[in-house]
Amino acid sequence: MLKIKKHLEWGETDPAQIVFYPNYFRWFDAAGHELFKYLGIPLKNLMETENIIVPILNVSAKFMKPLKYDDDFEIRPYISKINEKTIEITYDVYKDDIMHATGTEVRGWVKQSDGKLKLINIDEKFIKILNKNE
Repeated sequence: MLKIKKHLEWGETDPAQIVFYPNYFRWFDAAGHELFKYLGIPLKNLMETENIIVPILNVSAKFMKPLKYDDDFEIRPYISKINEKTIEITYDVYKDDIMHATGTEVRGWVKQSDGKLKLINIDEKFIKILNKNE
């Protein structure tokens, strides 16, 4: 499983020195890109070679424990569900092996062609790769 180590910087906190919640979504997006690289299909290559993009269609998060300034933590992204045309990525956030937050993104499998975007079925070759995310 991919584990992305992070350090909570001063500029990522609110006045109480607790992580400012929009940063989770920024981290989730970056961790999603890292997950695709880890699986061997970087999103940039997917765009350039297959004309496929994977935009976010839905996002949610649940915060259980606050992260505070100067905390070291990690994000553990994984593909939690694959449908015909969408992928769900879950992001678990841990500090000292205790879950502090979790979030999900639903991303569409979208073909770019002639300036138009169309949600399409995920090719079997990519489903096999995406299923190897553990």
